[in-house]
Amino acid sequence: MWNFDYIACMKKKQLIVSMIMLVIIISFQTFTFALDANRKFVSVADIHFDPLASCSISLHACPLAAQLIKLPYQMWEDILLSYDDQSQNVHYYHDTNYSLLKVTFNEIKRLDQKERFEFAVVLGDILAHRFRTEYILYSHDYTQAGYQNFVRKIFQFIAMKFQQTLPSQSIYFAVGNNDTYDADYTVKENGIFLQQTAITWSKLILDKENRNLFLQSFHQSGYYSVNLSPKYRLIVLNSVLFSAEINDMQSKVLALSQLDWLHQELMKSKLEHQKVLLAFHIPVGINVVGTLKNYLNGVQEFWQPTYTTIFNDNIKEYASIISAILPAHIHREELQLGMLSQPSTVNTFITPSISPIFGNNPSFKVFSYDVQNYQLTDTETYYYRLDKSLKACFWEKRVYL
Repeated sequence: MWNFDYIACMKKKQLIVSMIMLVIIISFQTFTFALDANRKFVSVADIHFDPLASCSISLHACPLAAQLIKLPYQMWEDILLSYDDQSQNVHYYHDTNYSLLKVTFNEIKRLDQKERFEFAVVLGDILAHRFRTEYILYSHDYTQAGYQNFVRKIFQFIAMKFQQTLPSQSIYFAVGNNDTYDADYTVKENGIFLQQTAITWSKLILDKENRNLFLQSFHQSGYYSVNLSPKYRLIVLNSVLFSAEINDMQSKVLALSQLDWLHQELMKSKLEHQKVLLAFHIPVGINVVGTLKNYLNGVQEFWQPTYTTIFNDNIKEYASIISAILPAHIHREELQLGMLSQPSTVNTFITPSISPIFGNNPSFKVFSYDVQNYQLTDTETYYYRLDKSLKACFWEKRVYL
């Protein structure tokens, strides 16, 4: 004879267990979806690599310089490694030598293997400060052709190291004020530097369509845009053209043309319902260091005021589609909150430098973004402490947002 009360109780227990399991499954799927909805990318800036850092002044050319000049960049690794002495050479107030370059790429590679970056942005200034003078001092080569060939190999070497470090990701470069075959803050339309660098940097863009977009635009004045996804666009500007350090007529024409191009790109992105990530080297705003050094001349800005006005007008008009602005140049990190006259805000995240030449710790940033709305959700700064009181240098992390 059946015990109906017992059967009913068992069915009730089974129902409760089933409901609990359903809640667990839904919760797990929601958690998994949340994880899947976030992606990361790495931002590196102001490397200022000095391959001749181990040289010393002599009546004769530095042996290291002579070897690097003679050999193709693919063979530089072993030569630089033979001169490497991390315990003595990685310190403040110098540009990036091979020791620092090596530990930086090792850390980026470690993080990529752990977290899987979607892409990388390199925000300008590959070349060391005052490098032309150093090159002549250690090579005794005064020719433009010799210097140009050596600088090109530096850019090729750095590109190769990025490719080895992040072989599965596209890497997008911006032009910095030190990135030139000529004097700092020099941009020559369709010049030999932009032409040769376009070839070097295009090889690090894996998507064929984006590579073609880059090659079609970059060689002219150093700016371009690519699609990170169907709904996410990266616009890379050459903000050297906007700098207060240059004021010739040709640069003015190129700068205004670039700002007109930016407006067209933002308009196109809005029509295609895309979010935009803006990246460039020199930030907009007040040059605090320059102002303090020359306070009698009043407040100094990084950009010429005309370009700042046009740029800010564009940002205000298209704020709703711009997820963030990523500059560099000042060697320290900053967060600038964009307070606009409408509900939308556009925040600026300045990536600090790898070079510790101003007494800063070498640093780079990792950003997280939501693939549902392409807004940044988190930012982490990894910095390499060079404090002499430490027995060993190591990378540490700061988390924001």
